Amino acid sequence: MARKRKVYDDDDGRTIADMNVEGMPWYDRDRRDRTETGERKPPMDRTQRQATVTAVVLAALLIALVFGVGYFVVIFLMDSLWR
Repeated sequence: MARKRKVYDDDDGRTIADMNVEGMPWYDRDRRDRTETGERKPPMDRTQRQATVTAVVLAALLIALVFGVGYFVVIFLMDSLWR
């Protein structure tokens, strides 16, 4: 006998957290590759991959630069106030 699905008034059908986790009994390997329409996403070509990697590296360098400048300013201010 099949259980009836509960119907909630505030449910709009969107997924908040994807529970398709590797290792779980219901894991579907192909589900992550499908879009909402059920079609597979096309794989990224070389230029898209290169652009993504470049953007990630530049973002990491920007964050490192901000932290480095922040540390320099803090140490400079502490040194100037200590004297």
